Amino acid sequence: MAERPSSRRRSALHPLLAVALLLGVAVIAAAAVAPAPASAVDAPFRLNVGGGATGGFAADNDGEYVTGESFTLTEADVDVKGTELDDLYLSYRYYWGRLNYAIPISPGDYEVRLHFAELWPGAFFRGSRVFNVYIGGVEADAQLDIFGLVGGRTALVRSYSTTVGPDGVLTIDLWAVQQNPALAGIEVLVPGAEPPLPSLPPTASTAPSDPEDGATLPLRVNVGGGAASGPGFAADSPAAFQGYTEVGTGTGPVEGTEADALYRSYRFAPGVGTFSVRVPVAAGTYTIRLHWAEMWDGAWTAGTRVFDVALGDNAGVETVEDNLDIYATAGPATALVRQYTVTVETSPLVIRLTSRQQNAMLSAYEVLEGSGFRVPTKAPPFVPSTPTPSMAPGASATPEPAASATPSPPPQTGGTDHFAHAVIGKVEDVYVDSDGNGEESVTITGFGSHTHYFFNNGTPGSLVRTEWYNNDTDALLGSSLSLTYTFGLGTTNLRLEVEDTTGDKSSDFATVSVVGSLRPGAYCYYYSAGTDFPLPLGVQEVPKAVFAATAGTLRFPNAGNFPEGAHGTGDWVQRCVFFYDAPAKANYTFSADYTGRVEMHMDAEKVFGDDGTGRVELSEGLHEGQVFFAKTEDAAKLLISINGTALPAASLQHDQNTVVPVITELFPNTGGRGGGTSVTINGVGFFTSSVQVFFGDTPAASVDRQSATQLVAVSPPGTAGVVEVTVQTGGDVEAEGGISNSFTFSYEGNAAPIQFNSFLLKDASGDNSFSLWSGIAITFGPDGRYYIGVYGSEVWVLSISADHRVTDVCKSESLGENTVITSVAFNPADGDQIKLYVTASVLYYHDRFGMPLSAWDNGRVLLLEPDVNGQCLGISKEVITGLPVSNHDHSPSGLGFDQDGKLLILSAGLTNMGTSDGGERLGGLDETSLSAAVLIADVNKPGFDGVITYDQTEDERTSTQTGGFDVKIFAVGLRSAFGSAIHTNGEWYATDNGPNETFGNLALGCNNSRFSSGHGDKVLRLVRDAYYGHPNRNRAREDPRQCTYYWPLQPGTAEYRPPITSFSEGSYNGIIEVMSNVFPVLKHDLLVTRFSTGNRGNNGLIKRIQLEGGPDGPVVVSDMLGASGLDIESTPYGAYYMPRTQKGELLVVEPVYPTPPASGPPVPIAVKPHRGPAGGGHTITVGGHNFGTSPTATLGGRPCRNVRDVAADGTSFRCTVPAAAKPGALVRISVTNTETDQTSARTPGNGDYLYMNV
Repeated sequence: MAERPSSRRRSALHPLLAVALLLGVAVIAAAAVAPAPASAVDAPFRLNVGGGATGGFAADNDGEYVTGESFTLTEADVDVKGTELDDLYLSYRYYWGRLNYAIPISPGDYEVRLHFAELWPGAFFRGSRVFNVYIGGVEADAQLDIFGLVGGRTALVRSYSTTVGPDGVLTIDLWAVQQNPALAGIEVLVPGAEPPLPSLPPTASTAPSDPEDGATLPLRVNVGGGAASGPGFAADSPAAFQGYTEVGTGTGPVEGTEADALYRSYRFAPGVGTFSVRVPVAAGTYTIRLHWAEMWDGAWTAGTRVFDVALGDNAGVETVEDNLDIYATAGPATALVRQYTVTVETSPLVIRLTSRQQNAMLSAYEVLEGSGFRVPTKAPPFVPSTPTPSMAPGASATPEPAASATPSPPPQTGGTDHFAHAVIGKVEDVYVDSDGNGEESVTITGFGSHTHYFFNNGTPGSLVRTEWYNNDTDALLGSSLSLTYTFGLGTTNLRLEVEDTTGDKSSDFATVSVVGSLRPGAYCYYYSAGTDFPLPLGVQEVPKAVFAATAGTLRFPNAGNFPEGAHGTGDWVQRCVFFYDAPAKANYTFSADYTGRVEMHMDAEKVFGDDGTGRVELSEGLHEGQVFFAKTEDAAKLLISINGTALPAASLQHDQNTVVPVITELFPNTGGRGGGTSVTINGVGFFTSSVQVFFGDTPAASVDRQSATQLVAVSPPGTAGVVEVTVQTGGDVEAEGGISNSFTFSYEGNAAPIQFNSFLLKDASGDNSFSLWSGIAITFGPDGRYYIGVYGSEVWVLSISADHRVTDVCKSESLGENTVITSVAFNPADGDQIKLYVTASVLYYHDRFGMPLSAWDNGRVLLLEPDVNGQCLGISKEVITGLPVSNHDHSPSGLGFDQDGKLLILSAGLTNMGTSDGGERLGGLDETSLSAAVLIADVNKPGFDGVITYDQTEDERTSTQTGGFDVKIFAVGLRSAFGSAIHTNGEWYATDNGPNETFGNLALGCNNSRFSSGHGDKVLRLVRDAYYGHPNRNRAREDPRQCTYYWPLQPGTAEYRPPITSFSEGSYNGIIEVMSNVFPVLKHDLLVTRFSTGNRGNNGLIKRIQLEGGPDGPVVVSDMLGASGLDIESTPYGAYYMPRTQKGELLVVEPVYPTPPASGPPVPIAVKPHRGPAGGGHTITVGGHNFGTSPTATLGGRPCRNVRDVAADGTSFRCTVPAAAKPGALVRISVTNTETDQTSARTPGNGDYLYMNV
């Protein structure tokens, strides 16, 4: 199938068309804009989603009823089991994250049937495609897994009841949990007005047709185990469960019961899932008893396993237990029984368990007819919980009071909550068994894991335990942050557990899927017009394909069924390679119904040519086949049959390891002769682990395999001229992979290759590294010193020599007890004045320091100046107060000043994904009127009012700003932005941290939410009034845009501005524009730094972002250096300084390049600071080479006066900036060595120094 896969924590996909065609089925339609108003319908209404009219189902008509965006796929010829209407299921719509339908229809009651079939081989395993279904805004199906319920290529029908209100619109929403939601057909029926169509399979309801078909009561079931003697519990009945579960077992005695065996087995939902028990019963009132015992010692800490319990019937369920924690309630290996009453009107009775943290589980259940039963005396008592107010008609559930008093809660073990944070790195969709031995060695890292804990003196905490487990068996797999393990074929659910200094624990989860190299379907290569026919039998021979894609079958009824690609729409040649699985030894007749030309081979022997038919004897088993097809006219058709019938799709396979790669795009296609150019290569078939890129005959300096469709290669040094770039897969294994087609690359210029060294900042002696306690933010001051905000309550001011030694340290006064400084900035308009702006907040203010939860308005912007309060740097003013801060570690940051001298503040979001639901690990707050936004403040305005007040802070979701109105909203929808940078192109850019699984639910509009996985970080271009996709239900009262969550890969709309790029893993924070002239190809690119945590195995990473097409154009992202810190600042010498918060050090990244000849002209490297007031009169530092002892300099042709502080070796000087010829101008630096009378060459890029407008 040609479905575009979505994934957890993955980077932006290859451009739309190429990825869509990766697996070889045509994209028939894409609803990229809002459709015209849909026409009203009457029941019965039947729609073939994504397809034409068939079997009483109307044609989709280009997505008339789709309200968002979607893609449509059509499979040519697949036998769909469980139905006679195959055509209904061969087309479907899907989309990343969400699929929405709105059908105009008269108000009233309706039955809605949804039709599904899993046709995409990429989802042919449990848990691959999972989504929730909402009908009329109400959840109707949770964690729906098509393959998990019926398998692949099989029809599935689900039936739901709904009421359409006065607005006359029936809404159907499918929300992704894993991969893309998909839908094949819709029926809207009048309930009971007509029988189901005879060609349809039974609906998915398990309700009995007659009460006599119901369960025999009382019903007692030992979940996950056999019949338990004594209590009278029956053996487990898997058929009663809906949703994927696995069985867990424990050993040892169980307290609080005499039936230990009953509690030693249980079922759980892997991967933080949902499952339910469905018991067919007649209408009436029932007593439900649910049994649990926490037998897994990995959850013997409060908060480790938390889940919800809901009861009801087929019409709906109601939550009766919110965030149930077995261990916190009963202790370890101790029986817990809860009893409820439920009224059923529509069978079956439903018990639903939904994971919040770890996996929901159940040990046993009882269904008793009637009410008034008492909890057994040996069981722990029942603590009543408050049901949620929403309830579907016809079902009610009420907890009964306990029979005995509530005992004292068990002692809490472990440390302070919410500090440890487990993070699993990138996990591929599948890993291929490369040698056919039934297993594959896989390496997965947890280097992003960290703790948010800091001691009161500002020193960081650390992780003291890291362990990997098989989450299905609890077997320990490894005890370091890097796991290399041999996994067998199939799926394995992993759990990474970490524990920090405080004893706090955290877990992250991932699924490793190992598959054989034999993949479903054929693999087809496409060759350009003019290719000789027939092709040679060797796939690796010339000519080389220009496109390739998988094909589920060898049946292409018309031109639209062939994929689009680099081969174009004219005449082209196709080669499909496959293995045919012959069921028995026999003679087989193959034939082709075709236009153009055709040829077929089996086991390297020709079967037929243009005559289109041939007979061959085959033994039982796999046989290698090839079909060549030449398109010679507009109408193209190829239908391969065997013995007069369509060649079955299930009989076709191809070996992924033998796929020859194909390049479809390469950019940039020029670079310097010194190498070092990051080149993005898009294509298909980059499958094998051994992927090489060659520039001519020379291997690339490095290759980063982003995915099977994208590589980033760094060019090696070369000579002037053009070389052919190729991709080779398979390494030295002759039978695997091969060499791709070629694209040209031109070597131009003589710039040095991009290369950096990294090391730690040194103390004054140069012999030891300098100890920097928990540095967070850094900036270069107008006095040439570096100002660093630390996790403690100080700003450190460092004087640093050109050889990176700290020669002097000054520390500010304390900025307040428990205060953390997360941003520092100077206003360039202030010139030489030392006026440092900092953000100061109390993090974890409630959980750690006992402040009221309503004290979220503790964020401040302070002004620090020298010699205040007897300190070298002290507080001269509170510029802004009342900024929102989370009860975790989200706080105001990213200070910067625009060209008019106005202050921009990145105001952090207080929620994980737009709602406080399930957000206890992030502090439990909702968004406020000023959170999750970019704020702007004209702090130099006469009478500036920065004292922000609110009408109240008890309910942050409804709080309203009542004062400090000189602090205004600039843009909205940022989650946890940290770093910002104004670019010399006039644009603002910022980093924004993405959400984490289990730190809070995903907002579904402004009133609902659900559990969701997270996604990676983003880089944003900040535009006034834009919305970047993180909801704020407070502001949404006036701005409805802010009810909707947008994922990074969703395209922009009139209401939503997407990021310029996003990352699949890691926490990216610091951001800076390259202004150094050392490597001309880097100038004006953005560098973004990844948090390196406290683990030595995580050295960090610097990403390079090339702004290829201007502010709104495409970007090229590549890895520049495998070392970084939290924030980043540049030096006049082309180096970068980055504080490493949890390592207690400052990283130096220094360029490596040939020193210019001493006899040569001056070479200016950088100007610091590179912005200043239009009137000039302030000081800059210029770094470089060959300045001599008395240089002169100009900026934009105007002299930079009072040259002073010239370094003895001629590598730097300072001078006073002239006034701008034009405010806002970007100008170049020019330096003359007066001793040699040589002047520097024109600097690269667009300029070196930016004048402000003021």
